[in-house]
Amino acid sequence: MSNTEALTQVAQGVRSAVGASTAAVVLGEEDNSIVFFAASVGQHAHLLQGRRGPAAGSGLCGSALEAGVPILAAQTIGDGRVHQEHATQFGIDTALAVPILEGGSPVAFLMALNRVDGGTFDEASQAALESYAARVTSEVARARGERDPAASADAGG
Repeated sequence: MSNTEALTQVAQGVRSAVGASTAAVVLGEEDNSIVFFAASVGQHAHLLQGRRGPAAGSGLCGSALEAGVPILAAQTIGDGRVHQEHATQFGIDTALAVPILEGGSPVAFLMALNRVDGGTFDEASQAALESYAARVTSEVARARGERDPAASADAGG
């Protein structure tokens, strides 16, 4: 199984764990100055998959990598940790990000956007995603470590 396939399975697990409409595995690159959507599934997957950009100013992505702790945005509109233009443009009403840590530092995170049932993410959702993240940390770290640096450079951003 390729690293992309492995991370896509992890993203599917995020959807299942919290009932997310869209889920992604986002890697920090270049000392977390860059975010890379290594895998995404669901409603907005086509907008996220393979995207790469600066962490600074990226909203939830940059906040998650900088904080290294779970971020629950039950209501995205008005939440300064969420890129407001993206929330409005793509109809993201609720969001959740849980970090993947290596040596105590964030290197990636699992992200969930909107709930399939139209509800909001809450503390129970956060706990469920944290539990799932603990189970897949080694898998994400392995896939992150085995990525081909040349392929990453060619992916653009």
